[in-house]
Amino acid sequence: MIQDGISYPSYWDGADKAGTQLSTIPVGYWMAYSGNRMWIADKNIVLASDLGDPTSFQERTTGTSRGDFSFSRPITGMTSYVGQDTSTRLIVFTDRSTFQLKSGILDRDQWVTTENFQSTLYPTVGCVAGKSIAFQAGQMWWYAQGGLMTSDIAATSYLSSQVLFKDVEMARAKRLMAADPTKICATGFENYLLYSIPYLQTLNSDTMVMDYAAASEWGSGESRFPAWAGVWTGTRPVEWTTGVVDGQSRCFHFSVDYAATNDGSFNHLWESFQPERVDSYLQINPDKTTTTLYNRIYSQFETQLLGDEMDLKKFVYAEIESTQIGGTVDLKVSYRGSKGSYNSILEKRILAVTADYQWENTPYESEIKNLGFLNSQYRRLTTESAQRNSLVSTCESYLTDDVDKAFSLLIEWCGEFGVEIVRLFMDPWQEKSTGVPQGDETQSCVVAQTGETLSIDLLPNPYEQQSANDNSYSAKVWKTVTLICNADPTKSISATASATFLSYISFEHAQEEAGVLAMQSATSAAQQFKAQNPC
Repeated sequence: MIQDGISYPSYWDGADKAGTQLSTIPVGYWMAYSGNRMWIADKNIVLASDLGDPTSFQERTTGTSRGDFSFSRPITGMTSYVGQDTSTRLIVFTDRSTFQLKSGILDRDQWVTTENFQSTLYPTVGCVAGKSIAFQAGQMWWYAQGGLMTSDIAATSYLSSQVLFKDVEMARAKRLMAADPTKICATGFENYLLYSIPYLQTLNSDTMVMDYAAASEWGSGESRFPAWAGVWTGTRPVEWTTGVVDGQSRCFHFSVDYAATNDGSFNHLWESFQPERVDSYLQINPDKTTTTLYNRIYSQFETQLLGDEMDLKKFVYAEIESTQIGGTVDLKVSYRGSKGSYNSILEKRILAVTADYQWENTPYESEIKNLGFLNSQYRRLTTESAQRNSLVSTCESYLTDDVDKAFSLLIEWCGEFGVEIVRLFMDPWQEKSTGVPQGDETQSCVVAQTGETLSIDLLPNPYEQQSANDNSYSAKVWKTVTLICNADPTKSISATASATFLSYISFEHAQEEAGVLAMQSATSAAQQFKAQNPC
Protein backbone atom coordinates (compact mmCIF):
# COMPACT_ATOMS: atom_id res chain seq x y z
CA MET A 1 0.00 0.00 0.00
CA ILE A 2 1.11 3.54 -0.75
CA GLN A 3 0.02 6.65 1.19
CA ASP A 4 1.15 10.25 0.86
CA GLY A 5 -1.29 11.90 3.29
CA ILE A 6 -3.06 13.77 0.46
CA SER A 7 -4.33 11.45 -2.28
CA TYR A 8 -6.49 8.36 -2.01
CA PRO A 9 -4.19 5.44 -1.20
CA SER A 10 -3.28 2.81 -3.77
CA TYR A 11 -2.33 -0.80 -3.39
CA TRP A 12 -0.74 -3.52 -5.47
CA ASP A 13 -1.79 -7.14 -5.04
CA GLY A 14 1.02 -8.64 -7.14
CA ALA A 15 -1.21 -9.25 -10.15
CA ASP A 16 -2.07 -5.83 -11.62
CA LYS A 17 0.73 -4.10 -13.47
CA ALA A 18 -0.09 -0.62 -12.21
CA GLY A 19 -1.98 -1.23 -8.98
CA THR A 20 -5.34 0.11 -7.86
CA GLN A 21 -6.37 3.37 -6.19
CA LEU A 22 -9.35 3.10 -3.83
CA SER A 23 -11.47 5.74 -2.12
CA THR A 24 -12.70 3.15 0.41
CA ILE A 25 -9.34 3.28 2.20
CA PRO A 26 -8.99 6.37 4.44
CA VAL A 27 -6.34 8.92 3.54
CA GLY A 28 -3.44 8.95 6.00
CA TYR A 29 0.34 8.70 6.14
CA TRP A 30 1.84 6.13 8.53
CA MET A 31 0.56 2.57 8.23
CA ALA A 32 1.14 -0.77 9.97
CA TYR A 33 -0.37 -4.23 9.64
CA SER A 34 -0.96 -5.71 13.09
CA GLY A 35 -3.48 -8.22 14.48
CA ASN A 36 -4.81 -9.06 10.99
CA ARG A 37 -5.84 -5.43 10.46
CA MET A 38 -4.43 -2.46 8.59
CA TRP A 39 -3.93 0.55 10.87
CA ILE A 40 -3.70 4.03 9.34
CA ALA A 41 -2.62 7.23 11.09
CA ASP A 42 -4.23 10.50 10.02
CA LYS A 43 -2.66 13.37 11.99
CA ASN A 44 -3.41 12.37 15.64
CA ILE A 45 -6.10 9.78 14.82
CA VAL A 46 -5.51 6.03 14.26
CA LEU A 47 -8.06 4.01 12.26
CA ALA A 48 -8.39 0.20 12.07
CA SER A 49 -9.54 -1.74 9.01
CA ASP A 50 -11.94 -4.69 9.00
CA LEU A 51 -10.53 -8.00 10.19
CA GLY A 52 -8.53 -9.65 7.41
CA ASP A 53 -9.42 -7.02 4.77
CA PRO A 54 -7.08 -3.99 4.66
CA THR A 55 -9.16 -2.40 1.87
CA SER A 56 -12.39 -2.18 3.91
CA PHE A 57 -13.06 0.10 6.91
CA GLN A 58 -16.77 -0.60 7.56
CA GLU A 59 -16.46 -2.00 11.11
CA ARG A 60 -15.33 1.37 12.47
CA THR A 61 -18.76 2.83 11.61
CA THR A 62 -21.01 0.10 13.04
CA GLY A 63 -21.12 -2.24 16.02
CA THR A 64 -20.05 -2.06 19.65
CA SER A 65 -16.45 -0.93 19.11
CA ARG A 66 -16.95 1.56 16.30
CA GLY A 67 -14.86 4.69 16.09
CA ASP A 68 -11.18 5.60 16.00
CA PHE A 69 -8.37 6.16 18.50
CA SER A 70 -7.21 9.65 19.41
CA PHE A 71 -3.78 10.70 20.68
CA SER A 72 -2.51 13.91 22.20
CA ARG A 73 -0.14 14.84 19.35
CA PRO A 74 0.29 13.98 15.64
CA ILE A 75 1.45 10.43 14.96
CA THR A 76 5.11 10.17 13.87
CA GLY A 77 5.32 6.41 13.29
CA MET A 78 3.66 3.03 13.88
CA THR A 79 4.77 -0.58 13.94
CA SER A 80 3.57 -4.02 15.05
CA TYR A 81 5.39 -5.52 18.03
CA VAL A 82 5.18 -8.45 20.45
CA GLY A 83 4.64 -7.47 24.09
CA GLN A 84 6.00 -9.01 27.29
CA ASP A 85 3.12 -11.50 27.37
CA THR A 86 3.85 -12.55 23.73
CA SER A 87 0.68 -10.82 22.53
CA THR A 88 0.64 -8.65 19.43
CA ARG A 89 0.67 -4.88 20.03
CA LEU A 90 0.46 -1.87 17.76
CA ILE A 91 3.08 0.64 18.88
CA VAL A 92 2.03 4.23 18.15
CA PHE A 93 4.63 7.00 18.37
CA THR A 94 4.29 10.74 18.69
CA ASP A 95 7.31 13.01 18.84
CA ARG A 96 7.14 13.09 22.66
CA SER A 97 5.44 9.88 23.84
CA THR A 98 4.93 6.23 22.93
CA PHE A 99 1.61 4.36 23.20
CA GLN A 100 0.31 0.87 22.48
CA LEU A 101 -2.96 -0.68 21.29
CA LYS A 102 -3.67 -4.38 21.97
CA SER A 103 -4.16 -5.26 18.34
CA GLY A 104 -3.81 -8.99 19.09
CA ILE A 105 -7.43 -9.01 20.32
CA LEU A 106 -9.15 -9.96 17.08
CA ASP A 107 -12.78 -9.62 18.25
CA ARG A 108 -13.52 -5.93 17.87
CA ASP A 109 -16.48 -6.13 20.27
CA GLN A 110 -14.03 -6.91 23.12
CA TRP A 111 -12.03 -3.71 22.63
CA VAL A 112 -14.33 -1.60 24.82
CA THR A 113 -14.22 -4.13 27.67
CA THR A 114 -10.49 -4.88 27.54
CA GLU A 115 -8.55 -3.17 30.33
CA ASN A 116 -5.91 -0.74 29.04
CA PHE A 117 -6.60 -1.57 25.39
CA GLN A 118 -5.08 1.85 24.66
CA SER A 119 -2.27 2.68 27.08
CA THR A 120 0.92 4.70 27.46
CA LEU A 121 4.19 2.82 27.00
CA TYR A 122 6.82 5.57 27.40
CA PRO A 123 5.33 8.88 28.58
CA THR A 124 8.44 10.99 27.89
CA VAL A 125 10.11 9.17 24.96
CA GLY A 126 8.75 9.47 21.43
CA CYS A 127 9.96 8.95 17.87
CA VAL A 128 11.07 11.77 15.56
CA ALA A 129 11.42 9.70 12.36
CA GLY A 130 8.89 7.06 11.38
CA LYS A 131 11.33 5.35 8.99
CA SER A 132 13.86 4.95 11.81
CA ILE A 133 11.84 2.10 13.37
CA ALA A 134 13.75 -1.15 12.85
CA PHE A 135 14.13 -4.60 14.41
CA GLN A 136 17.35 -6.43 15.22
CA ALA A 137 18.15 -9.33 17.57
CA GLY A 138 14.60 -9.39 18.93
CA GLN A 139 14.67 -5.72 19.84
CA MET A 140 12.77 -2.74 18.49
CA TRP A 141 14.93 0.29 17.66
CA TRP A 142 13.88 3.85 16.85
CA TYR A 143 15.26 7.38 16.88
CA ALA A 144 13.97 9.64 19.65
CA GLN A 145 14.60 13.35 20.11
CA GLY A 146 17.81 12.74 22.05
CA GLY A 147 19.19 9.76 20.14
CA LEU A 148 18.82 6.07 19.35
CA MET A 149 16.51 4.04 21.61
CA THR A 150 15.73 0.34 21.95
CA SER A 151 13.10 -1.75 23.69
CA ASP A 152 14.06 -5.26 24.79
CA ILE A 153 11.02 -7.11 26.13
CA ALA A 154 13.24 -9.82 27.58
CA ALA A 155 15.46 -7.54 29.62
CA THR A 156 13.56 -4.33 30.36
CA SER A 157 10.28 -3.31 31.90
CA TYR A 158 7.90 -0.69 30.64
CA LEU A 159 7.84 2.80 32.09
CA SER A 160 11.51 2.62 33.08
CA SER A 161 12.78 5.83 34.64
CA GLN A 162 16.18 5.31 33.01
CA VAL A 163 16.58 6.58 29.44
CA LEU A 164 19.78 5.31 27.84
CA PHE A 165 20.65 6.32 24.29
CA LYS A 166 22.46 3.67 22.26
CA ASP A 167 24.43 5.90 19.88
CA VAL A 168 26.70 7.71 22.34
CA GLU A 169 29.77 5.97 20.84
CA MET A 170 29.01 7.70 17.52
CA ALA A 171 29.68 11.06 19.13
CA ARG A 172 31.18 12.83 16.13
CA ALA A 173 28.40 11.86 13.71
CA LYS A 174 25.69 12.59 16.27
CA ARG A 175 27.15 15.97 17.26
CA LEU A 176 27.24 17.22 13.66
CA MET A 177 23.79 15.99 12.61
CA ALA A 178 21.43 18.40 10.87
CA ALA A 179 18.75 20.03 12.99
CA ASP A 180 15.89 18.14 11.28
CA PRO A 181 16.09 14.40 12.10
CA THR A 182 12.67 13.43 10.69
CA LYS A 183 14.10 11.76 7.54
CA ILE A 184 16.35 9.29 9.40
CA CYS A 185 15.80 5.77 8.06
CA ALA A 186 16.97 2.37 9.26
CA THR A 187 16.86 -1.39 8.80
CA GLY A 188 18.10 -4.59 10.38
CA PHE A 189 19.84 -7.15 8.16
CA GLU A 190 21.45 -10.39 9.35
CA ASN A 191 23.69 -9.35 12.27
CA TYR A 192 23.77 -5.67 11.28
CA LEU A 193 21.70 -2.65 12.27
CA LEU A 194 21.97 0.33 9.92
CA TYR A 195 20.93 3.93 10.64
CA SER A 196 21.20 6.61 7.95
CA ILE A 197 21.48 10.10 9.47
CA PRO A 198 21.82 13.66 8.06
CA TYR A 199 25.50 14.31 8.87
CA LEU A 200 26.54 17.90 7.98
CA GLN A 201 23.72 18.14 5.39
CA THR A 202 19.97 17.84 5.17
CA LEU A 203 20.02 14.43 3.45
CA ASN A 204 21.14 11.17 5.07
CA SER A 205 24.82 11.30 4.11
CA ASP A 206 26.15 8.85 6.75
CA THR A 207 24.94 5.36 7.63
CA MET A 208 25.97 4.22 11.11
CA VAL A 209 26.49 0.45 11.24
CA MET A 210 26.12 -1.67 14.38
CA ASP A 211 27.48 -5.23 14.27
CA TYR A 212 25.91 -7.90 16.49
CA ALA A 213 28.53 -10.52 15.58
CA ALA A 214 30.61 -9.44 18.59
CA ALA A 215 27.76 -10.55 20.86
CA SER A 216 27.04 -13.88 19.16
CA GLU A 217 29.92 -16.07 20.36
CA TRP A 218 28.69 -19.06 22.36
CA GLY A 219 30.39 -20.21 25.53
CA SER A 220 32.67 -17.19 25.72
CA GLY A 221 32.30 -17.08 29.50
CA GLU A 222 31.85 -13.32 29.57
CA SER A 223 29.24 -10.74 28.68
CA ARG A 224 29.49 -9.48 25.13
CA PHE A 225 27.78 -6.53 23.52
CA PRO A 226 27.20 -5.37 19.95
CA ALA A 227 29.70 -2.85 18.62
CA TRP A 228 29.46 0.08 16.24
CA ALA A 229 31.47 -1.01 13.21
CA GLY A 230 31.74 2.46 11.70
CA VAL A 231 30.04 4.70 9.15
CA TRP A 232 29.18 4.07 5.49
CA THR A 233 29.27 7.00 3.06
CA GLY A 234 28.85 7.49 -0.70
CA THR A 235 25.07 7.21 -0.98
CA ARG A 236 22.25 9.15 0.71
CA PRO A 237 19.51 6.64 1.68
CA VAL A 238 15.90 7.75 2.01
CA GLU A 239 14.39 4.28 2.51
CA TRP A 240 15.78 0.85 3.44
CA THR A 241 14.04 -2.44 2.76
CA THR A 242 14.94 -6.10 3.13
CA GLY A 243 13.39 -9.30 1.84
CA VAL A 244 13.96 -12.83 0.65
CA VAL A 245 14.32 -13.11 -3.15
CA ASP A 246 14.58 -16.65 -4.58
CA GLY A 247 15.51 -17.95 -1.14
CA GLN A 248 18.27 -15.37 -0.60
CA SER A 249 18.12 -12.56 1.96
CA ARG A 250 18.79 -9.24 0.27
CA CYS A 251 19.02 -5.62 1.41
CA PHE A 252 18.21 -2.57 -0.73
CA HIS A 253 17.97 1.19 -0.28
CA PHE A 254 16.73 4.08 -2.36
CA SER A 255 19.19 6.97 -2.49
CA VAL A 256 19.38 10.56 -3.67
CA ASP A 257 22.95 10.32 -4.96
CA TYR A 258 25.59 13.03 -5.20
CA ALA A 259 26.00 12.65 -8.97
CA ALA A 260 23.55 11.75 -11.72
CA THR A 261 24.02 8.81 -14.03
CA ASN A 262 24.12 9.44 -17.78
CA ASP A 263 20.29 9.37 -17.87
CA GLY A 264 20.23 12.51 -15.70
CA SER A 265 18.67 10.90 -12.61
CA PHE A 266 19.93 11.33 -9.04
CA ASN A 267 17.41 8.80 -7.64
CA HIS A 268 18.92 5.33 -7.58
CA LEU A 269 18.34 1.91 -6.09
CA TRP A 270 21.36 0.24 -4.48
CA GLU A 271 21.86 -3.24 -3.08
CA SER A 272 24.10 -3.66 -0.02
CA PHE A 273 25.95 -6.72 1.29
CA GLN A 274 27.02 -7.92 -2.13
CA PRO A 275 29.66 -10.69 -2.24
CA GLU A 276 31.92 -8.50 -4.43
CA ARG A 277 33.87 -6.07 -2.24
CA VAL A 278 33.64 -3.23 -4.77
CA ASP A 279 31.03 -0.65 -5.70
CA SER A 280 29.26 -1.51 -8.93
CA TYR A 281 26.63 0.39 -10.86
CA LEU A 282 24.87 0.23 -14.22
CA GLN A 283 25.61 2.71 -16.97
CA ILE A 284 22.68 3.12 -19.35
CA ASN A 285 23.97 3.26 -22.92
CA PRO A 286 22.32 5.25 -25.76
CA ASP A 287 20.97 2.01 -27.26
CA LYS A 288 19.25 1.25 -23.89
CA THR A 289 21.71 -1.51 -23.04
CA THR A 290 23.62 -1.36 -19.76
CA THR A 291 27.27 -1.66 -18.82
CA THR A 292 28.39 -2.57 -15.31
CA LEU A 293 31.10 -0.24 -13.96
CA TYR A 294 33.21 -0.92 -10.89
CA ASN A 295 34.86 1.36 -8.34
CA ARG A 296 37.18 0.43 -5.49
CA ILE A 297 35.86 1.40 -2.04
CA TYR A 298 37.71 4.02 0.01
CA SER A 299 37.93 3.23 3.73
CA GLN A 300 39.68 4.59 6.78
CA PHE A 301 39.82 4.06 10.51
CA GLU A 302 41.57 5.70 13.43
CA THR A 303 42.89 3.73 16.38
CA GLN A 304 42.58 4.91 19.95
CA LEU A 305 45.60 6.43 21.69
CA LEU A 306 47.99 3.53 22.35
CA GLY A 307 50.40 3.86 25.28
CA ASP A 308 50.31 4.23 29.04
CA GLU A 309 49.33 7.94 28.74
CA MET A 310 51.63 8.70 31.69
CA ASP A 311 55.30 8.89 30.72
CA LEU A 312 56.54 10.67 27.62
CA LYS A 313 57.73 8.48 24.74
CA LYS A 314 59.20 8.95 21.28
CA PHE A 315 57.29 7.34 18.42
CA VAL A 316 59.63 5.19 16.30
CA TYR A 317 57.59 3.15 13.78
CA ALA A 318 54.55 0.84 13.45
CA GLU A 319 53.72 -2.60 12.11
CA ILE A 320 50.37 -3.60 10.61
CA GLU A 321 49.24 -7.19 10.11
CA SER A 322 47.01 -6.99 7.01
CA THR A 323 44.58 -9.66 5.80
CA GLN A 324 41.82 -10.14 3.20
CA ILE A 325 43.80 -8.25 0.57
CA GLY A 326 42.42 -8.42 -2.96
CA GLY A 327 43.19 -6.66 -6.22
CA THR A 328 45.00 -3.33 -6.28
CA VAL A 329 45.16 -1.54 -2.93
CA ASP A 330 46.47 1.98 -2.34
CA LEU A 331 47.39 2.46 1.32
CA LYS A 332 48.42 5.37 3.51
CA VAL A 333 49.34 5.25 7.22
CA SER A 334 49.82 8.31 9.45
CA TYR A 335 50.47 8.81 13.17
CA ARG A 336 49.80 11.51 15.74
CA GLY A 337 49.86 11.93 19.50
CA SER A 338 47.32 13.68 21.67
CA LYS A 339 48.30 16.94 19.98
CA GLY A 340 49.25 18.14 16.52
CA SER A 341 48.19 16.81 13.12
CA TYR A 342 48.77 13.47 11.44
CA ASN A 343 52.19 12.75 9.92
CA SER A 344 52.50 10.29 7.02
CA ILE A 345 54.83 7.33 7.62
CA LEU A 346 53.72 4.89 4.88
CA GLU A 347 52.35 5.21 1.34
CA LYS A 348 52.21 1.95 -0.57
CA ARG A 349 50.49 0.20 -3.46
CA ILE A 350 49.75 -3.52 -3.02
CA LEU A 351 49.16 -5.77 -6.05
CA ALA A 352 47.28 -8.96 -5.18
CA VAL A 353 45.82 -11.16 -7.92
CA THR A 354 42.50 -12.50 -6.61
CA ALA A 355 39.89 -11.88 -9.34
CA ASP A 356 39.40 -13.19 -12.88
CA TYR A 357 39.43 -9.78 -14.55
CA GLN A 358 43.06 -9.26 -13.46
CA TRP A 359 44.50 -12.19 -15.41
CA GLU A 360 42.03 -12.99 -18.17
CA ASN A 361 43.39 -12.37 -21.69
CA THR A 362 46.98 -12.15 -20.43
CA PRO A 363 49.98 -14.42 -21.19
CA TYR A 364 49.60 -15.91 -17.70
CA GLU A 365 45.94 -16.91 -18.08
CA SER A 366 46.45 -20.65 -18.42
CA GLU A 367 49.05 -20.79 -15.64
CA ILE A 368 46.82 -18.96 -13.14
CA LYS A 369 43.72 -20.84 -14.24
CA ASN A 370 45.39 -24.13 -13.30
CA LEU A 371 45.69 -22.89 -9.70
CA GLY A 372 41.92 -23.06 -9.22
CA PHE A 373 40.30 -20.75 -6.68
CA LEU A 374 42.48 -17.86 -5.51
CA ASN A 375 42.68 -16.80 -1.87
CA SER A 376 42.71 -13.28 -0.51
CA GLN A 377 46.22 -12.39 0.65
CA TYR A 378 48.24 -11.34 3.71
CA ARG A 379 50.98 -8.75 4.26
CA ARG A 380 52.99 -7.56 7.24
CA LEU A 381 53.55 -3.85 6.64
CA THR A 382 56.30 -1.95 8.41
CA THR A 383 56.24 1.84 8.30
CA GLU A 384 59.30 4.04 8.00
CA SER A 385 60.80 5.54 11.13
CA ALA A 386 59.26 8.82 12.21
CA GLN A 387 61.36 11.83 11.29
CA ARG A 388 61.50 14.70 13.73
CA ASN A 389 60.66 18.06 12.20
CA SER A 390 61.57 20.88 14.51
CA LEU A 391 60.08 23.39 12.05
CA VAL A 392 56.58 22.00 12.66
CA SER A 393 55.28 23.28 15.99
CA THR A 394 52.01 23.36 17.85
CA CYS A 395 50.78 25.95 20.30
CA GLU A 396 49.54 23.12 22.54
CA SER A 397 53.01 21.98 23.59
CA TYR A 398 56.71 22.81 23.28
CA LEU A 399 57.40 19.17 22.30
CA THR A 400 57.65 17.99 18.69
CA ASP A 401 54.94 15.75 17.18
CA ASP A 402 56.93 12.54 17.71
CA VAL A 403 57.05 12.98 21.52
CA ASP A 404 53.89 12.33 23.53
CA LYS A 405 52.33 10.07 26.17
CA ALA A 406 50.44 7.94 23.60
CA PHE A 407 49.93 7.75 19.84
CA SER A 408 47.21 6.71 17.38
CA LEU A 409 47.32 5.57 13.77
CA LEU A 410 45.14 6.70 10.88
CA ILE A 411 44.96 3.95 8.24
CA GLU A 412 43.43 4.87 4.87
CA TRP A 413 43.06 2.60 1.86
CA CYS A 414 41.28 2.18 -1.45
CA GLY A 415 40.51 -1.40 -2.43
CA GLU A 416 40.03 -4.73 -0.64
CA PHE A 417 42.01 -4.67 2.59
CA GLY A 418 41.65 -5.67 6.23
CA VAL A 419 43.59 -4.89 9.41
CA GLU A 420 44.13 -7.65 11.98
CA ILE A 421 46.83 -6.34 14.35
CA VAL A 422 48.49 -2.96 14.90
CA ARG A 423 51.80 -2.60 16.78
CA LEU A 424 53.42 0.68 17.80
CA PHE A 425 57.11 0.87 18.73
CA MET A 426 58.15 3.68 21.08
CA ASP A 427 61.31 4.62 22.97
CA PRO A 428 61.43 6.23 26.43
CA TRP A 429 61.81 10.02 26.53
CA GLN A 430 63.72 11.45 29.45
CA GLU A 431 62.39 14.50 31.26
CA LYS A 432 64.30 16.78 33.61
CA SER A 433 63.09 16.56 37.20
CA THR A 434 62.95 20.30 37.69
CA GLY A 435 60.24 22.89 37.74
CA VAL A 436 59.87 25.63 35.15
CA PRO A 437 59.13 29.36 35.51
CA GLN A 438 55.45 30.23 35.24
CA GLY A 439 54.04 32.77 32.82
CA ASP A 440 50.86 33.71 30.95
CA GLU A 441 50.29 32.81 27.32
CA THR A 442 50.70 35.90 25.15
CA GLN A 443 48.97 34.58 22.00
CA SER A 444 45.67 32.79 21.43
CA CYS A 445 45.92 29.12 20.38
CA VAL A 446 43.57 27.79 17.68
CA VAL A 447 43.32 24.01 17.07
CA ALA A 448 41.44 22.51 14.09
CA GLN A 449 39.82 19.07 14.15
CA THR A 450 42.69 17.84 11.96
CA GLY A 451 45.18 18.89 14.65
CA GLU A 452 46.56 21.89 12.75
CA THR A 453 47.19 24.90 14.98
CA LEU A 454 47.51 28.67 14.74
CA SER A 455 48.98 31.18 17.20
CA ILE A 456 47.37 34.57 16.66
CA ASP A 457 46.94 37.90 18.40
CA LEU A 458 43.25 38.45 19.14
CA LEU A 459 41.64 41.58 20.53
CA PRO A 460 40.40 41.33 24.14
CA ASN A 461 37.13 39.41 24.34
CA PRO A 462 34.34 41.79 25.47
CA TYR A 463 32.55 38.87 27.19
CA GLU A 464 35.57 38.11 29.35
CA GLN A 465 36.57 41.63 30.33
CA GLN A 466 34.46 44.36 31.90
CA SER A 467 34.60 47.61 30.02
CA ALA A 468 36.09 50.58 31.85
CA ASN A 469 33.05 52.58 30.79
CA ASP A 470 30.61 50.32 32.61
CA ASN A 471 28.84 52.22 35.45
CA SER A 472 26.64 50.96 38.26
CA TYR A 473 23.84 52.80 40.04
CA SER A 474 22.58 52.03 43.53
CA ALA A 475 19.36 53.31 45.13
CA LYS A 476 17.71 52.77 48.52
CA VAL A 477 13.96 53.40 48.73
CA TRP A 478 11.50 53.41 51.69
CA LYS A 479 7.86 52.42 51.23
CA THR A 480 4.89 52.49 53.66
CA VAL A 481 1.81 50.29 53.31
CA THR A 482 -1.49 50.88 55.16
CA LEU A 483 -4.15 48.16 55.60
CA ILE A 484 -7.76 48.90 56.73
CA CYS A 485 -9.11 46.85 59.66
CA ASN A 486 -11.90 44.48 58.72
CA ALA A 487 -13.95 44.96 61.93
CA ASP A 488 -13.55 48.76 62.19
CA PRO A 489 -12.85 50.61 58.90
CA THR A 490 -11.85 53.72 60.89
CA LYS A 491 -8.76 51.90 62.13
CA SER A 492 -5.72 50.85 60.10
CA ILE A 493 -2.35 49.11 60.36
CA SER A 494 0.79 50.52 58.73
CA ALA A 495 4.23 49.03 58.04
CA THR A 496 7.35 50.62 56.57
CA ALA A 497 10.24 48.80 54.84
CA SER A 498 13.28 49.67 52.77
CA ALA A 499 15.13 47.94 49.91
CA THR A 500 18.32 48.51 47.93
CA PHE A 501 18.90 47.65 44.26
CA LEU A 502 22.05 47.81 42.09
CA SER A 503 21.45 48.66 38.41
CA TYR A 504 23.86 48.81 35.46
CA ILE A 505 21.29 50.71 33.37
CA SER A 506 20.47 53.97 35.14
CA PHE A 507 19.75 55.51 38.55
CA GLU A 508 16.04 55.75 37.68
CA HIS A 509 15.98 52.01 36.98
CA ALA A 510 17.63 51.34 40.34
CA GLN A 511 15.02 53.51 42.10
CA GLU A 512 12.13 51.77 40.33
CA GLU A 513 13.32 48.24 41.17
CA ALA A 514 14.15 49.17 44.77
CA GLY A 515 10.66 50.66 45.17
CA VAL A 516 9.04 47.42 44.02
CA LEU A 517 11.10 45.38 46.48
CA ALA A 518 10.39 47.79 49.33
CA MET A 519 6.63 47.72 48.61
CA GLN A 520 6.64 43.93 48.70
CA SER A 521 8.47 43.85 52.03
CA ALA A 522 6.18 46.47 53.62
CA THR A 523 3.01 44.66 52.42
CA SER A 524 4.25 41.35 53.78
CA ALA A 525 5.08 42.91 57.17
CA ALA A 526 1.67 44.62 57.44
CA GLN A 527 -0.24 41.46 56.55
CA GLN A 528 1.73 39.43 59.06
CA PHE A 529 1.07 41.96 61.86
CA LYS A 530 -2.63 42.09 60.96
CA ALA A 531 -2.91 38.29 61.10
CA GLN A 532 -1.35 38.23 64.56
CA ASN A 533 -3.33 41.24 65.85
CA PRO A 534 -6.86 41.25 64.36
CA CYS A 535 -8.59 44.61 64.52
